[in-house]
Amino acid sequence: MNQPIRTAISIRENDSTNKIDEIEDRVICAICSDARFVRVTEDLTDPKFGKVEPCICSLYEDEQTRKTRLQRYSQLGPLKNRSFKNIDRTGRLIQPNDQKRYCEAVELIEHFAEYPVGWLVITGAHGVGKSHLAAAIVNKLIDKGEPGLFVNVADFLDELRSTYDDENDYQYDDIIEKYKEAPLLVIDDLGGYSATNWAEEKLIQIVTHRFNSEAATIFTCRDITFDTESRIMTKLLDPGISQVINLGVGSTSLLTTTGAMESDEIEQFQFDNFDPKARGLKGEYRKNLEGVLQLAKHWSQNPEGWLVFLGGNGCGKTHLAAAITGHRISQGENVAFANVPDLLDDFRSTFNNSSTSNFEVKFRKMKDVSLLVLDDMGAQSSSSWAEEKLYQLVNYRHLKKIPTIITTNCKLGDIQPRIASRLADIQISTVYEITAPDYRIGGTKII
Repeated sequence: MNQPIRTAISIRENDSTNKIDEIEDRVICAICSDARFVRVTEDLTDPKFGKVEPCICSLYEDEQTRKTRLQRYSQLGPLKNRSFKNIDRTGRLIQPNDQKRYCEAVELIEHFAEYPVGWLVITGAHGVGKSHLAAAIVNKLIDKGEPGLFVNVADFLDELRSTYDDENDYQYDDIIEKYKEAPLLVIDDLGGYSATNWAEEKLIQIVTHRFNSEAATIFTCRDITFDTESRIMTKLLDPGISQVINLGVGSTSLLTTTGAMESDEIEQFQFDNFDPKARGLKGEYRKNLEGVLQLAKHWSQNPEGWLVFLGGNGCGKTHLAAAITGHRISQGENVAFANVPDLLDDFRSTFNNSSTSNFEVKFRKMKDVSLLVLDDMGAQSSSSWAEEKLYQLVNYRHLKKIPTIITTNCKLGDIQPRIASRLADIQISTVYEITAPDYRIGGTKII
């Protein structure tokens, strides 16, 4: 890569007309391969590392010629006409609140297009407009005379595989360099490829290089999940360089679960099927359930602080926590629902040599998620390490006052003292003890 950079500088200093004419006669610039830029340096210690400057060929072309070349370089193909003007800003959604959130997400992406610095990760289900918006950013750059490169991950891997054909003159190193050095790169449909070790390593080469050089990069993917290769996932979620915008309004991608309660089970537990009159309960037991139901409904409208449900098995704690979870997801909020014993097992499993998950990424997501449900706290039988991690998680969310729901069969005095004191903090927690008996007996729906 050093030689092309020196050549570009040499041409500028000597102002060689013959050399310029020679470049203009070519379909592809010999210096920058039509990228319209060159890297200033590859020296990691140089303050100019990662910076680009115009190639000499870009200084001697008219506006239309430049646009044509940038379009060819961009690899947009059928997406060359995508723009922010022809995106449906309602997201084709029905609910006004969903339409508003989608429009706000588009505005954030459009702002990034004006100042493409760092990384942008656009997530959402198929068909919500992720690729359209990413292509719109590249087209906006082209209109300003600036380069951007767009590639679908599956096409990128096919392009690499093609280098094994003896008749292909475009070599593997050239392809890798093209994607490493693009001023702005869109990696479309991350996760939409066969995740072989070979494929992962090739993609990681590109991602790691661009992360280290802080090169402007856009990713589109269905979701950033724990199944994402950990070295990629860690970088995508790094707040120092990356911002994540979710277009999946109201989708189950807003929910992360750990343990037996998956999204379909959670959906079954609603406020409407929590019945305080079940099994003919009367008196204090019935009043107790009516009170906790009203509290849960009220808190779900505007979650502030913590909600702690105490009570024996089958009294309705998990049902109400799941009902609140479902309501917050319908409002477009990210929620993590975790059974505490399973969560701690999950944390420990990240240190297994065969695990592809990353503890720090999982732990950070649980710490920062908008709403965290910690179900069945106190049921765990765990090591001192696991208990320390649980305390760190609880303490972080307590200090930040991030909305959290805790359910437990234990009395507060039976829980680890450092955790119990935070659960009982009247400045942040609302503690409600459910005194009703086990509603599983008799086949009721409350758990």
